[in-house]
Amino acid sequence: MREAISVLSGLATFAVLAGHAPLSPAEAATLFNCARASTVIGYTAAGRGVRVDLLWAVTEPTRLEALLRRFGWEKLIGEANEVQLHYAMPSRYLLMATRKGCHLAHRYIEEAEAQALMAE
Repeated sequence: MREAISVLSGLATFAVLAGHAPLSPAEAATLFNCARASTVIGYTAAGRGVRVDLLWAVTEPTRLEALLRRFGWEKLIGEANEVQLHYAMPSRYLLMATRKGCHLAHRYIEEAEAQALMAE
């Protein structure tokens, strides 16, 4: 694991020295560098992964832009291609803006707000 981190650090240093800018969220959304909802929500106290269910998703451009503005994610307009609502026990609702399924921004919301979003 340390070797992998060392290699990644070396690559990042090389990119900076070579004059390359850090990756944008759209470029970072690859299988190699991709946080999913389960990554954001994390693990149980016992150290096991949490089961995360996708409840709802919006990809239609007009609705997507409206949701990004509504939740203060204006800087992600043009970057995000989906807003997803995930559920994990007990009563954790995660609203997440994604690009190719990879995390760009998130916020936890209450159950009532989640129900209202799904009813829209």
